[in-house]
Amino acid sequence: MASEPIIAALDAPAVLPSQSVWSGALSDHWALTKSEINFLIAIATVAAFCLGCDAPIAYLHTGLGTVLVTSGASTLNQLIERKFDAEMRRTARRPIAAGRSGSY
Repeated sequence: MASEPIIAALDAPAVLPSQSVWSGALSDHWALTKSEINFLIAIATVAAFCLGCDAPIAYLHTGLGTVLVTSGASTLNQLIERKFDAEMRRTARRPIAAGRSGSY
């Protein structure tokens, strides 16, 4: 069954090896910083900030600062909990728990 052309095509690598290194690193960074959650937090923060302040440049600074702080907190949380994350099936594929982000 594995010799069928459709299944064989699905098993073939989709990107070149040099691209897979970059895409793997970007994927690990995305998972490490939990960017989806951080951008939602930044949107909520900027929306609330708009209600109390009338300085447009402050919106940008507040949003960028929020993204940087929440990304750092997410990364630090994964670093602190790396041993527990490696033992749990749900979190074992995170970059630090899986050993893909350096030697911690």
